[in-house]
Amino acid sequence: MLLTLRLKKNTAATLVFPLADADGQPITGAAALDSEKSQDGGGFADCTNETAEIGTTGWYALTLTAAELNYGTIAVRIQTSTAGIMPMAFMVATYEEQLEIANTELTSVPTTTSSTRLQNQFVFEYFRNVRTETASVESLKKEDGLTELGSRTLTDDGTTFTRSEMNT
Repeated sequence: MLLTLRLKKNTAATLVFPLADADGQPITGAAALDSEKSQDGGGFADCTNETAEIGTTGWYALTLTAAELNYGTIAVRIQTSTAGIMPMAFMVATYEEQLEIANTELTSVPTTTSSTRLQNQFVFEYFRNVRTETASVESLKKEDGLTELGSRTLTDDGTTFTRSEMNT
């Protein structure tokens, strides 16, 4: 049986499952359990941990380490020498929390069609980084405080103060 899972990348997880016969009945006491994984299409190798039965229930658990889940796709297979048990396999697709991915410094001012993530990063950099302003230009600096990320013109006709769109 193949189960497909989606798990958080680089975060340990415990898989819990029954080992069953052809009729779907859990089998207790599976012997010579062997848990192997293939990461991103590589060859199968032993998992850090071995599958173990939970009590005498016919249900088993396998804990995959964070390092084992630090790949995009992981195939896991559980083998046993006990006759009559249906093979068990898992296909794990990992994901990363977008808000936890480290930012790299912006190279230009995001456009209105840029990702929300880049737009949010721009707002962060706008309020965090050095900004200079003269009577006619506002300039946003990069992390180094010297290199310009973007600028915009400022105008004041005595009645209306206008800030143009920030550009690179």
